[in-house]
Amino acid sequence: MPASAPSSGETSASSRKRVYYAGDLRRDLMDAALVAATECGPSHVSLRDLARRLGVSHAAPKNHFADKRALFTALAAEAHHRLADSMDDAMLRADAEDPVQRLLASGRAYLHFARQKPGYFTVMWQEDLHDRTDPALLAASARTFGSLLALAGEVTTSHRNGALEGQDPVAVALLAWTLVHGLADLSAGGAMDDVPGPHDPHEWDEVLLGLVQGLLNGRSEPRP
Repeated sequence: MPASAPSSGETSASSRKRVYYAGDLRRDLMDAALVAATECGPSHVSLRDLARRLGVSHAAPKNHFADKRALFTALAAEAHHRLADSMDDAMLRADAEDPVQRLLASGRAYLHFARQKPGYFTVMWQEDLHDRTDPALLAASARTFGSLLALAGEVTTSHRNGALEGQDPVAVALLAWTLVHGLADLSAGGAMDDVPGPHDPHEWDEVLLGLVQGLLNGRSEPRP
């Protein structure tokens, strides 16, 4: 004898059971996206794949993120805040009277973040996947650069720092950022794994110090 059709109440209960998610889906989507970005790169991540990883319907992520761009924008903002926290904490633990030591500490924190948080580090600079007008992302990225700019302002007003005294702190901050980011990007991508030398950011003081000394010993006037 054929089974009787389920009542409308039974159907509704069954549907609710299938779509119910016990955890924090928004947070889990972000964490899964970080893992996927590390594994295959941000460009290959999709909301459908993340839904599959988490065992939810392909439509479920839409309840939290309108699309992939919204997800990666939120991740990028979070990444900038975490990087700024790491840099600020490192600078607080460094010699408060020596801006160069704090610059070294912030650079070390930047390198450590790139190595230890590759998903965040990759996503935060994949700007073609972000909504660049998002207020939260703009505020977060401004905070990251703001920490470095404030430190550059101290370095350029310190009488101990030679050629950098009196220089434009924005230019100094951009130069320091470019140097450290290049090193971090090479390290995070594994390009330096086979290069002789230290690979732990805590052992890179000599490299970072060389970069800082290059800044401090630079000339403000163009060479002939």
